[in-house]
Amino acid sequence: MSSRYRPGADNPMARHSDQIVRRARLIYARGYTQQETRQHLADEGIEVDRYTLSGWLHWHSRVDAGGALREGVAA
Repeated sequence: MSSRYRPGADNPMARHSDQIVRRARLIYARGYTQQETRQHLADEGIEVDRYTLSGWLHWHSRVDAGGALREGVAA
């Protein structure tokens, strides 16, 4: 399993599996706000700060990665 990592970061928020990133994007794609997405993840025991989550969900990041902005919408 690969993970997202920022070199030199001692912050535990800097490391999350790709599965968690995909889960966050799936919740967000279902029409939830970023705050609601973050709460869903917290309910599942996944703590993510708002800046990390925003980076995962930001449309520039999604287009660069070749993914859809929202479910069913091609980039």
